[in-house]
Amino acid sequence: MIELDLRYKRLNTIFSQLFNEIAMKLRGQFTRFVDDMSKEYFDNLDWWVEGPASRNNLVSPLFYRFCCIHLVKELIESGSKLERIVCDSAELNRILQALKVNKGARFEVEGPEGELPKFHHYLLKSAKSVLRVWKRLNSQFRAARRTKYLSPVQHKKDLILIDVFVFPGFVTKDRYYNGLWETLNSEQKKRTFFVPTLVMMKEDQFEAAYKELRTADRNFLIKEDYLRFSDLLFSLFHLIRVWFIRPSPQEVMGVDLSPLVREEILSGRGFDSALAGLLNYRFAKRLKEKSFELSLVIDWFENQVSDKGWNAGFNKFYPDVISKGYRGSVPPLLYICSSSPSEVELRSGVLPLIISVIGDGYLDSTKELASSLMVEKAPAFRFKHLWDNGERVSDKSKCTILIALSIFIDESVYILKLVSMILESIDLEEYRFHVSPHPTMSSETLRRKFGDDWPQSFNIVKGVNELLATSDILISGGLSSICLESVAQGIPVIVVENPFGFSCNSIPVNIGEHLWQSCRTYEDISNCIMRFKNMDAEQIVINKRLSERIRTDYFEPVTKEGVQRFLELELN
Repeated sequence: MIELDLRYKRLNTIFSQLFNEIAMKLRGQFTRFVDDMSKEYFDNLDWWVEGPASRNNLVSPLFYRFCCIHLVKELIESGSKLERIVCDSAELNRILQALKVNKGARFEVEGPEGELPKFHHYLLKSAKSVLRVWKRLNSQFRAARRTKYLSPVQHKKDLILIDVFVFPGFVTKDRYYNGLWETLNSEQKKRTFFVPTLVMMKEDQFEAAYKELRTADRNFLIKEDYLRFSDLLFSLFHLIRVWFIRPSPQEVMGVDLSPLVREEILSGRGFDSALAGLLNYRFAKRLKEKSFELSLVIDWFENQVSDKGWNAGFNKFYPDVISKGYRGSVPPLLYICSSSPSEVELRSGVLPLIISVIGDGYLDSTKELASSLMVEKAPAFRFKHLWDNGERVSDKSKCTILIALSIFIDESVYILKLVSMILESIDLEEYRFHVSPHPTMSSETLRRKFGDDWPQSFNIVKGVNELLATSDILISGGLSSICLESVAQGIPVIVVENPFGFSCNSIPVNIGEHLWQSCRTYEDISNCIMRFKNMDAEQIVINKRLSERIRTDYFEPVTKEGVQRFLELELN
């Protein structure tokens, strides 16, 4: 008898492989499902900045639950003896009950019950979110005002705006467009402004961040200098406006899934992201009112709700200005909002005019679900080091294994726990283990979450790009771009699958497993380490040729000519 746990990111590990196979099959169907709902709210920005419309399955549970429903259907039809299902959604509970009746199955469903909240209950719950966000944004806006005197008088003619995120350790240190600024001449620099969004910062860090931005060598245009109190109110009232979003019935397998969508909208789980998208929209409006003349607008494009707000704003208020979405990272296919923009998103104006990808290998795949999308090739700024580095040199006295962790703490700890399980079965004198946390994660947080049994052989390090070049094997979760970076340098990769939900692998499906392998257990990891450690000279030569082809196909070099084409500048 089978007990199935469908709580968000709590899936039984024994079903993870089947779940991910189902997810890969359903990418297109789910996008069409969301597109069909979106047609009703084509011009409604409040819809587009909500989780269901975003298709961002890393933060919205809709695609996860969509796949869960199909997983249950497949288990029923395969004759599996389902006895009990646990879920964490009242609407999913009802859908599973209906599916059970439709399929004549006999299992119990345990989970929340009850109806969607009444309006006054919803308002009371929303008020808590409003007060929390108001406190934070008020602190941020006040910090911006206190430092505004440091910014020089603003030019307004023929500007290029480039969207960028800043966070502790990377306020003015460039993490997104490495090499772009250095290729510009003095006149081009006067026109080029980075537009920062502050993320992952505590309130007492805002003022120092704004001071650093305003006195930097690069030009930064501060959104908070132009946004008004009314813009903040407009964004906060999103929580009221979404109450009136009631998607029409959308049946899947004979069951209406629209209540599942409304449940997520009323949960308020994506309020902070929605607010960022709406403020981006109003920022474009304020620039137009201030008579800013723009020649190009560039969004750091992952097709999240903040991107949708940015693109909706500049498309509306600057319809004659070229807008580009620079997809400067390596999106896994199951990160569906980024890897696969949709046709309805394009027609609704929440996508940029042009998507700029970082290599030839992404030109066709980006148009998979939006054939009329304009896609161009642009320099791979974040991966400039792949072309700058010389011949890779590693220390042959030991096998150096780099464990590169993602932004998600639970996934990071899970990977480390798996690797730690193999330490007793290997000769540690033959290995060194470098652990590289995500830049937003402190080593103290990582150690605390791991527990008291932190292995002495795990050496926490920084500077992942430099360390990768001297490593022999990389271990990582598939979501990180470093997996493809690694195989592009001929360094074998062990991709540890996420056992509790989506396993997002950034290595394109057409790259064979000569240089990488997906692993689910510590035994898999151990066997894979042995395989890569003991490669013969012939296989190493083959891998080198393969890596050179991967680098050429997926990482466009950063050149002056490439930067000028990307920024729509005259070639000189």
